[in-house]
Amino acid sequence: MKLVAGSYERFLWGWRVKKKKKKKSQNQIQEDEDEPTENKDEEEEDKTGKTDLHQIFSYPAHLGPIKCIASMGPVLATGGADDTIKVFDSNAQKDMGTLIQHTGAVSSLAFYGHGDLPSPYPSNLLSGSDDGTVCIWNTEAWILYKTMKGHKKGVSDLTIHPSGRICLSVGRDSQLNMYDLLKGRRSFTTKLQNEGSLIRFSPEEGLFYSLCEENNVVVHGAEDGRALHTFVHEKRVLCMAQEEVNIISLTLIKRCSFFIFSLIPSLSLCYIASVDCFPRCFLKTGHLFIDVSFISLVLPLVTWVQ
Repeated sequence: MKLVAGSYERFLWGWRVKKKKKKKSQNQIQEDEDEPTENKDEEEEDKTGKTDLHQIFSYPAHLGPIKCIASMGPVLATGGADDTIKVFDSNAQKDMGTLIQHTGAVSSLAFYGHGDLPSPYPSNLLSGSDDGTVCIWNTEAWILYKTMKGHKKGVSDLTIHPSGRICLSVGRDSQLNMYDLLKGRRSFTTKLQNEGSLIRFSPEEGLFYSLCEENNVVVHGAEDGRALHTFVHEKRVLCMAQEEVNIISLTLIKRCSFFIFSLIPSLSLCYIASVDCFPRCFLKTGHLFIDVSFISLVLPLVTWVQ
């Protein structure tokens, strides 16, 4: 497994994540000599879940700060303040080229594809920009399918429904837009009470989506858009992640606290922990949690790459 991070200083950094190996005592070594070799590797793994990070590359990806990052399978894409999208093959550690269409900083990226395959590969890439447009890219030939207009100001975030048929976006114009990805046009728009900064569909079936408006995280039903519950924080929400069906969102807030929202058996809020610095983004896979904070102002964006 690889961990890739983009920085304000235009560099893309990559690490290989490995589970730590537990050192064996002399007695354990003697016991292993009498056991089959096929079981040895499993016993050497550290059961505490500790991991090691080994840096494998660093690359000046953009001419300005990296604003967003997304990955699926071996394909990695970054959006920069230089109005471009860079595409990389993480397995070969190769620069695959540059996508040029937007006339403003690329602020959000999202892949769509069959993620349940043994070797998932994206079929499409969506990009949002400060120019107010959302672009649909074909990932086989890396050509532009469609440029969809919708926001009067910059796009803050976007999310693709698991079906791949629709996309939601929020922008600095306090608008929430729905796009029909089959027809390549905006199909619905509504004015929000406050500016929306983050939006995420729930995984797999996409029955819910959570919308972040300043210090509120509002859970909506995807079918009718009805607000189901509002989670209120004391300070502005900076980041949010959704990785499980029953856990609608995981957030870190500027108050330096970590919360979990659960949909089953009922909508509930659970306080987890406090940190000593301001987090910028949050990432979860399995039982491993990563957060990047304002303590260094170096690596604001991270993603997992298979």
